[in-house]
Amino acid sequence: MPSLTAFSLYDLEGNQRSFPNNKASLLCFVREECETCHLSMPVIEAVYRAYGDAINLWVIGQEDNQKLRDRYQATVPILDDTTLKVSFAYQIEIVPTIIFADASGTEIVRWQAFHQGDWKDLIARLSQLTGLPAPAIDWARLPALRPGCGSKSVEPGIFERLTAEAESSPLRARQIEIAERDDPFEFMFDQGMTDGLPVIPPTPERVIRMLSGTRRDPQEVIGTCAPNYAPVTIEKIAINAVMAGCKPEYLPVVIAATEALCSHEFNAHALVSTYGPSPVIV
Repeated sequence: MPSLTAFSLYDLEGNQRSFPNNKASLLCFVREECETCHLSMPVIEAVYRAYGDAINLWVIGQEDNQKLRDRYQATVPILDDTTLKVSFAYQIEIVPTIIFADASGTEIVRWQAFHQGDWKDLIARLSQLTGLPAPAIDWARLPALRPGCGSKSVEPGIFERLTAEAESSPLRARQIEIAERDDPFEFMFDQGMTDGLPVIPPTPERVIRMLSGTRRDPQEVIGTCAPNYAPVTIEKIAINAVMAGCKPEYLPVVIAATEALCSHEFNAHALVSTYGPSPVIV
């Protein structure tokens, strides 16, 4: 069983909750927009009232947490994960996702969406663990199955940002901070990053999306490039591809072309020093 990543989040009262903390824990990842999460909330609340004194039982909300609590008058602690960093670290793709972990933080059970059978099995496990009676839940009024919704942490743009911000981010290139009111397109022009034609700012999100077009290691060095013979990595190629308006599916061709450009047979330095770039274009 995998050992889960430790985290600390604040609930709606401002209390810090840390995991693991030497108690069994039930972590329920939800988002307010999801109807299946709304279907699950009364069940989560009932389970909390039955076992909340014996285990950690937390709702981990991705958005509009106060609205979610007000709708159900919930007493279960709702932790604020609106940054989505815990959802990303736990690889939450569907909400609701229910994770039960032991006191050491080792994952024991995980499921997605709403499934009566999974809830009943978990409740039986919790009663056996705590010696407490099962909550009274009218299962006949609930569907046997209900598909979940996409986690906010995997939405386009958000997933790439979280990947770029993660400790395991594949990006190593230096980032340039520009003033909030500066236009990034004008900034790049002023810095000589363009010959006058428009270029796309290579934000971390865009570079991550570009790198999805290849399975090669972003830090793989494919050669050195004239005239300064700086090392060329897959990440650097992706950055330049973003600036050129390339699509991720074109990246393998761009990488192959760059490998050819860096080869001794191509002799890029001599071409640029004599004929100029026109023969390359031809």
